[in-house]
Amino acid sequence: MKDETLTAPIYHGFLPLKSRKRQIDLTPRLYTQSGEKIHLAFLPLRLDCGNDPQWKDWNCYRSILTIGWPDCEQLLIPTLKQIFPVKDPTNGEVQEEFDLCFDKWIGKEDWERWMLLVRDSLPDMTAEESDFLRSLLEWAEMALTKTSVMVVESNL
Repeated sequence: MKDETLTAPIYHGFLPLKSRKRQIDLTPRLYTQSGEKIHLAFLPLRLDCGNDPQWKDWNCYRSILTIGWPDCEQLLIPTLKQIFPVKDPTNGEVQEEFDLCFDKWIGKEDWERWMLLVRDSLPDMTAEESDFLRSLLEWAEMALTKTSVMVVESNL
């Protein structure tokens, strides 16, 4: 179930300023049905945005990762909750828990902790779940070569 486009180099990097190119929304699915409306989006933050990031600073990369709610609920959120509390890397505020109603600003060290938790959970997963999670890990590793912060947005 591995989607090779998740780590293809063409999908990473910034959108050129004043470009007509659009973001590519990568949406791998395992348990999520086509047309699912509720999701989490993973958006790398531009490195050079300073201490006051604006919307354009986390909507500037060529690719974003969007995961539908059933896959999030079953495969991502249990391990994401385990890395909290985290310190917001942009302003130092502590985010006590993984709150689905607000944006989560997660720094590279916390993402690396999450990736270790996911890797440790792979032996207990089905082959399809492991493949799905490995593709997400590959995307996250690639994104973290371009940024030190990723914003997680939900549309709940």
